[in-house]
Amino acid sequence: MNAQSFARRTEQKVSVSGQEIPSLSPFAKWAIVIIVPLLVVAITVSIYFARGLDRQYVYYINQAHAQIQAAKSSATQGEQRQALVQAVVWLNQAREFNQGDTEEIIKMRNEAQGQLDKMDNVRRLMLSNALETSSILIYISVTWCPGEMPFCFEREHRQYLAFLSSW
Repeated sequence: MNAQSFARRTEQKVSVSGQEIPSLSPFAKWAIVIIVPLLVVAITVSIYFARGLDRQYVYYINQAHAQIQAAKSSATQGEQRQALVQAVVWLNQAREFNQGDTEEIIKMRNEAQGQLDKMDNVRRLMLSNALETSSILIYISVTWCPGEMPFCFEREHRQYLAFLSSW
């Protein structure tokens, strides 16, 4: 088949077998122009959500794990602190990507935060509700410095309250 016969058939809209090829309506052409890109985007997004999110989450977890290991092998306290803070940042990104905490994230965060707390001489307090009713909301922040009595600030009434327990 030479170029002249191909050009003639294209102009005449005739197939190789000699049958006439019907032309597409303007609506069909617009439908193709809109539907084909939408299908490509839909397929791409579904592949990303199926495979890309898991890979990104695993990448963040691996980076956090590497930072925790780097902190354990660091020589100076400054390097340890920097690695642990970076590990917490990676874990925050993993949590946002996963849209919540997993047991793995919680375990690694507790490890990194626990090491940072030891470096800062911080003691975390576990608080529980004194009242079982959910209609009363009390917002309290607790502060404690080593060698001093712990106290808290109750936000609603703007009062400082001291704990009378011995440490």
